[in-house]
Amino acid sequence: HIRHTFVVAQDITAEEHVRMQAAMQAFVDNSLSKCVIGDTLILSDNGLVPIASLHDFRLPDQFAPLDLAVRTSRGREKADLFYYGGHRETRKVTLEYGFGLEATPNHRIHVLDESGKVTFRRLDELKTGDLVVLYAGQRVFGKAGGALPTFSGEFRTNSNRIRFPQRMSEDLAFFLGAVTAEGAITINGVNISSIDQSLLEDLQQIAAQQFDLRGYIARDSRNDVRYLQLNSRALRHWLLNDLGLLAGAENKIIPDCILRASEDEQTAFLRGLFLDAYMAQNGKLFGITLASRRLIAQLQVLLLNAGVLATVRQTADRAWTLTVHGGDLDILSDWIAFVEVWKNERLARRNLNRLQKMRNYSRLLPVEVTNALQEMRESVPVSLRAAYAVDEQASERKSYQRARVN
Repeated sequence: HIRHTFVVAQDITAEEHVRMQAAMQAFVDNSLSKCVIGDTLILSDNGLVPIASLHDFRLPDQFAPLDLAVRTSRGREKADLFYYGGHRETRKVTLEYGFGLEATPNHRIHVLDESGKVTFRRLDELKTGDLVVLYAGQRVFGKAGGALPTFSGEFRTNSNRIRFPQRMSEDLAFFLGAVTAEGAITINGVNISSIDQSLLEDLQQIAAQQFDLRGYIARDSRNDVRYLQLNSRALRHWLLNDLGLLAGAENKIIPDCILRASEDEQTAFLRGLFLDAYMAQNGKLFGITLASRRLIAQLQVLLLNAGVLATVRQTADRAWTLTVHGGDLDILSDWIAFVEVWKNERLARRNLNRLQKMRNYSRLLPVEVTNALQEMRESVPVSLRAAYAVDEQASERKSYQRARVN
């Protein structure tokens, strides 16, 4: 009998079943090996988690048990296994708003088909113009006061002994945001520059409270810029080696401890990061330009989780700009309290003398519909204002405003 000669399904364990399937996945289209790259952020009960951080596999085709609740289009679901596929061929997809995804060709994502229904489509089946579904506003955050990595370095005999926080806090998150925006991790410590003396004094106080480290503020003789100098190689080691920050403007990232942080801690980090942002004079456009492609991609996903749809464009050889406008800027401003007074003053101007708040309807309509409406508006010889005779009859003003909003 064949069962007496060969090992059959009933003779092997569940783990051996999985390993057997893993051995043939590279050659089967409908296998489990629909993988994304390690930087891909996963919404989970632990906040935003880079998928590579879920396990430290080094060899391909490995499975491990995983006890993690993740968020999908169907809501909260339990993940049981983690799979590492090793080096594979990938496809990279970029959407109109600048969102990107890199995954194996057979990885499926949600799109709108020709009938308007949401369906799955493989990356290698996508074509220019396909409408990809983005899920925004899940508002999934980690727990407050998450544990932080311990200091893994050594103090030199002549170095100042500083302490390191054991838990995340809003003050520490703001400090990390300021370092990411206006700071530089040097060979001897950290520099944070600004023209705002009071801001640097606040950061100086946070450094003293969090690290028991006394920094000093100096002024650049060539201009009006001031900088906070925190001399500590131990602090440098902790930021780079333990928290995972990277030196150099083009290498900056949002560290895992912030991605996994609570909502209040993330907003504190963003207040620090947005010290490097700008606001248009009329308050209708908010933006930030960064030299790190990875940092701006992380920021875009972090904002999407909070319900803010931001656009990312490459504006120079090594510069990417993220912008927010319309109704999304209202969501952002309600969520983030900007540090600088001038940004809040400009923001207050955006709805001045308007009967209706600004909205960004492009996020609700496919681009084809938006373009068609734009063409219709440009082809009409009579303006909407002229059709309502607003200038001649004051009673027509309300009807005109209602039609304009619609």
